[in-house]
Amino acid sequence: MSRDRYIELKSLGNTPGGANTPPPPYVSHAASPGGAGGLGSTTMDQFQRQADIIEDGINSIHTLVDDIYRLHSQSLGMSGQPDIERQKNIKIDEMNQLIRDVGKDLKRMGSENDQMSSAGFVDAGDIAIRRGRHGALFNRYYDEVQKYRAMEDDFKNKYQQQLEHHIRVIKPHATDEEINAAIHSDQARSIFAQSVMGNNESRRVLREVEERHQDIKKIEQSAYEINQLFTELQDMIQRQQTMVDDIEQAVENARNYTKQGVEQVNQGITIRKKTRKRMWLLLVLLVIIIVIVVIIILKAVKVI
Repeated sequence: MSRDRYIELKSLGNTPGGANTPPPPYVSHAASPGGAGGLGSTTMDQFQRQADIIEDGINSIHTLVDDIYRLHSQSLGMSGQPDIERQKNIKIDEMNQLIRDVGKDLKRMGSENDQMSSAGFVDAGDIAIRRGRHGALFNRYYDEVQKYRAMEDDFKNKYQQQLEHHIRVIKPHATDEEINAAIHSDQARSIFAQSVMGNNESRRVLREVEERHQDIKKIEQSAYEINQLFTELQDMIQRQQTMVDDIEQAVENARNYTKQGVEQVNQGITIRKKTRKRMWLLLVLLVIIIVIVVIIILKAVKVI
């Protein structure tokens, strides 16, 4: 039995907000020229409002992943259900558009943070806050999209397995090459048309073959679009990895500095103990010398 990567990934995250409360519709600001409504705002309050909008979009992605998973599962178990197929296609189109819009807004936000930093529009503290919020949003966006990609990849494999099963029902003696051609080409009907002549059951199975073929094509198209988007966001992905590497290096440096500091403190304590011991020895020696001097003086006085 194949593992469900979506379930594994989903178990690692927490569902934002209420389980039955869908986030509000996402309104992209990628095309906004700036100002109070767009990502070109300069005040911290406006930036935080825009970040909240992007976060709502990421919450919507999270919710849509669950919706599409449910519809994929229903589609696998109940073939020939046009309502389910229609809902699933609508949700997938909505997801792909949402992923594009949120990704573009994140890219624009990152670029504007860099521009503001270079131009000196905001102080270093505000830039750190902006970059920290942007980095957290991007990391969560990336994780949610990866969960979606894992889910789609899992269902693509399941659709292919079901498609192969249906093909063998229609044509039990089909070769691996014929099955592969039916799965990956648009000619499933022509490949098996002669096998279903006068057979109602075979015609029904052939319709399911065509449905599964369309499902696979839809998933492949979705994967292609997401890959294209991530190619555009590659600079941001690299930057986030660089930030993570820098943080890890800073933590490692801090650990080394702390270790060196502890060693120096221990050395200082050891030196202080040795110094204190020497001081006591010197003090005892001084007392002895003073006593000897006093004794000599007393004897000299008696002689006189």
